[in-house]
Amino acid sequence: MTWRHLVLGMVVVVGSVVESKVVLEDNRYSDIVVAFDPDAPPPSDQEKVLQDIQTLFTETSAAVFAATEERAYFGNITIVIPNSWQNTLAEGEASGGESWRRAHVRVVEEEEGSTQGPHTVEGGGCGVGGARLELPRAYLTKPSVQEMYGAPGKVMTQEWLKYRYGVYEEHGYPGDEVYPHVYLDVLANETRPTGCTNHQALQGSWVNRGGMECDPLATGGTTGDAECRFKIDGTNSDYSVMFITHVDQVSRVCTQDTHDQLAPTRHNRLCGGASVWQVMDRHLDFSGNINPPMDAGEYTAPTFRVVQTVTPALFVLVDDNCGKDDTVCEGLPVYNDLRGTLKDVLVQGNIQMAGIARYKILNGNSIVALYKKTVLLPVNEMDIDEFVNHLPLNENKGFVTDPEFALRNILQKLADSDYPGEVSILLVQMVNTNEDGTSLPALLLDTVKVTGVLYGSDTFNPWMQELTESTGGDLYFSQDYRPHVAQQALLSLLPSNKQVTVTQQEVSVEAEAGVEVEVYIDRTVGISTNFTVRFSNDGGSFTIISPDGNEIDVTSAPYTHLEPDAKEGLWRIAVSNTGGQGTAEVQVTSRARPEVEQVEVMTWTSAPSQGDLDLGTSNLVFYVSVTQGRKAVKGLNVKVIFYSGSSSSSRMEVRLWDDGYGDPDVQLEDGVYSGYVTDFGNQASISQTRLYADVTITHAQPTTHARTVATHPRYTRVLPHDPFVVEPCCGSVGESGAAVELPLARYITSVITFTTVNGPGNQPYDPPPSQISNVVATSVDQEGPLVDAGTVLVGLKWNAPGKDLTSGTVTRYEIWYSSSWRTS
Repeated sequence: MTWRHLVLGMVVVVGSVVESKVVLEDNRYSDIVVAFDPDAPPPSDQEKVLQDIQTLFTETSAAVFAATEERAYFGNITIVIPNSWQNTLAEGEASGGESWRRAHVRVVEEEEGSTQGPHTVEGGGCGVGGARLELPRAYLTKPSVQEMYGAPGKVMTQEWLKYRYGVYEEHGYPGDEVYPHVYLDVLANETRPTGCTNHQALQGSWVNRGGMECDPLATGGTTGDAECRFKIDGTNSDYSVMFITHVDQVSRVCTQDTHDQLAPTRHNRLCGGASVWQVMDRHLDFSGNINPPMDAGEYTAPTFRVVQTVTPALFVLVDDNCGKDDTVCEGLPVYNDLRGTLKDVLVQGNIQMAGIARYKILNGNSIVALYKKTVLLPVNEMDIDEFVNHLPLNENKGFVTDPEFALRNILQKLADSDYPGEVSILLVQMVNTNEDGTSLPALLLDTVKVTGVLYGSDTFNPWMQELTESTGGDLYFSQDYRPHVAQQALLSLLPSNKQVTVTQQEVSVEAEAGVEVEVYIDRTVGISTNFTVRFSNDGGSFTIISPDGNEIDVTSAPYTHLEPDAKEGLWRIAVSNTGGQGTAEVQVTSRARPEVEQVEVMTWTSAPSQGDLDLGTSNLVFYVSVTQGRKAVKGLNVKVIFYSGSSSSSRMEVRLWDDGYGDPDVQLEDGVYSGYVTDFGNQASISQTRLYADVTITHAQPTTHARTVATHPRYTRVLPHDPFVVEPCCGSVGESGAAVELPLARYITSVITFTTVNGPGNQPYDPPPSQISNVVATSVDQEGPLVDAGTVLVGLKWNAPGKDLTSGTVTRYEIWYSSSWRTS
C-alpha cells in the first residue's frame, strides 16, 4: 500500500500570528480585544457580566501600573459579544480583527461548580509571549471564586505579564521534581517555600491538610512532602506578584536586587536565574527606557467599547488569469472548485449581501469586471448560479496582474454605496504583479476585512500580507495551485464556519495501476463529507471503502461523492489510473458535528511582533497548539515543512515535541508542540526572512480507535490562599487525565515573516546546543561507602540537549561547581 500521510486542512487558524497586535505607547496598552465564547449559551444577566468585566479590567490596569513601576496601564479595550447576545448592549459591529479567534483575552466556559482562575497559554521559552489569556466566566462573575486567589486585579496582572512578556510564575508545586514547593537554602540553612520574596518578612507556617504543623523535608528526597505545605498569612514586603496575589502588601515584581536565584521556580529554571523585571526590561515596551515611569496622577482608567459579532457582507475579487502565458492554466481548477463552495455559502442563507468581480491587465490597462456593475447585491434577489459563474471560466493567461488597482476600485465603489455594515473581501492573486503594492489604500475602511490568497511559486506580494494583517484577515499561500486553499480562505470569512478539509494530498499513480490513501475521520467531524479526486491525465476511477467495509465506486467526472454522515474511523480511497502514468489529488472535506467540542489548531513563533530576531542571542522557535475545547490533545506527531516559496527553494523539515524538556517545550502534555528552526535554507543570507510553513499533524497510532477520556483540566497556575482547597496546575507535567488522546490528523499552512540581525550571512547557520533547564538532584550522599571524608556525592539528572539546539547529539558535558554561592 502506498500513501503519503493522513492530513486535515484546518480553517480555524492560519498564519504565524493568531491575535491582533497590542502596542504600548505613552505608557498605554492600546487595542486590547476581549471576546466571549460564541458557542456558549448567552448568560441571563448579560448587562451585569459586561459590568463585571469592565470592573475587573479597571482593577487589573491599576495593578499592572504598580507591577510595572508605573510604566504601563490599559488604554482602550474592545469587548466582543456574540450575535446571540442582546444587540442593544453593543455600540456597533465587530470589525475584522475584533473576533473570538483573534482576541487577546478569551472569556471561556467551565463546568458547573468550577473554581478555576485565569490562565495564560504559554508555549515558548523565556521572553516569548503567550498565545492568549483565558478568563473563566465563573471567575469573572463569582466573588467566592475570586476570593480563593486574592485581589482579582493582581491575579489578572500575573497572567497579563506572562502573556505579554513571557515570564513565569514564581512558586513551586507540591511533589514536582523540577519545580518543588520547598527547598533548602544551603546558605542560610533554612527550609523555605519556593517563591521570590523577602523570606525574613514572610509570615506563615508549614501545615498538613488537618492544619497541624509539619516538616516538608522530614521524609527526605528532593521534592519534599507534597502533603506538607506553606500557608501564607502575610508579609511586610511588596514583592512578588508573580508569587503571591492574596496578600494586600504585595504589588511589585522581583528586580535584580530583590530576586531569589536559589528558589527552584519555573521562572528561574526557564529564564536562567534572571528576575522577572530583568526579562520585562528587555522587551521593546521598556528597553532603552522606553515608556519611563509616570507620575501617579497621570494614570487614567481604561476606556471600553462593546461590539457585536455579525455576519458581514461578502465580496469576492479574483484574478482573471489562471496561469502565465508560457504555462498550463493551473488556476482554472481552483476556480471550478471555488464555484461550488461559493454557491454552498450563498445557499445556506447566512450571507445577506454579496458581490463579485474579476480583474486583469488587458493591452496594458488594468480593468475590473464587476458583476451587474453593482458592488453589493441582496443574495435573496440574485440568480446564484449566474453569480458564481462570474468566476473565471476560460483559460485566460497573462504575464502580470494588478490586485492593488482592483482593490482600490472596489473600495471606492463600497464608499460610494454608503453600505453601513461590515464587508469581508476575498482577494485571489494567480500570477505576478508588475510591482508590489505601494501602500495601503486610503479608502480602507474600518468595516472592511481582507483575506488574501496567493497562488504560484513566485507570486508573493508583501503588500498583500500587510493588507491582510492590518484589516484582521488572513493570508493563504499555495505553491502549486491547490484548490482547497481558496476554498478554505473563503470559508474562513464566515463567523460560524464549521467545515474542514479532512485530507489533501497528491499521490503518484502508475499506468493501469492503483494506489490507496487512508483517511481517518475523527469524531469531531463527519457531516456532509465530500470525497473528490482530480487526475492529472485523462481520468480514472476510485473506490471509497468505509470503516465497515462497504464500497462506493466513483467512475466518471466530476469524480466526487457526498457522504451525508461519515462514520468515525479509518476510511480508504483506492485510486486507479486508466490513462498513462500521472498524479491524483485526493481531497476530503467535512463539516463539524455540532454536538461535539471542536479541535482548534493555533500556530505562532518566537519572532518578536515588533523589532528584530537577533540570531546572535536568540533562535527561532515554531509552536503549534492543539486543543479540543479547553483540553490539550496529546500523543501527536507534529512536523513542519518550511520553504521560501521559490520554485528552486530547499525544504526544511522540523519535528515539534510536547516533551516538557524545557528547551524549547516548557511542559509535558499541555498540547503545545514546539521545535527550533535550525536551517533557513536559501533565506539564511538575507535579513528580511519569509518562510511558509506546512504543518502536518498525525496521531502516533493513526489507526487505533482507543482514546483517553479527559477529566476537566485545572489550568490555573495562580497560588491560592489555602494551599489545599485549590491546587494550581501543573508544575513540569500536565495534570493527569487533563489531556485527551484522539486519533487525529490536521494540515495547515502558515506564512512567517520576520527580520533577522546578526545572522550567518552567506555562511551556514550554526546554532548552539539547547539549554539544559531541568537539572535536578536525585540523591545526596554524605556517608556512603563511596564517599570520601569531607565530601558529598550528589546524583544529577537532566534531559540530554541537542548539538544544534534540539538536533543532533552533544559530544561532552562540563559540570561546574563552587564551594561558595556566587550571583554572577
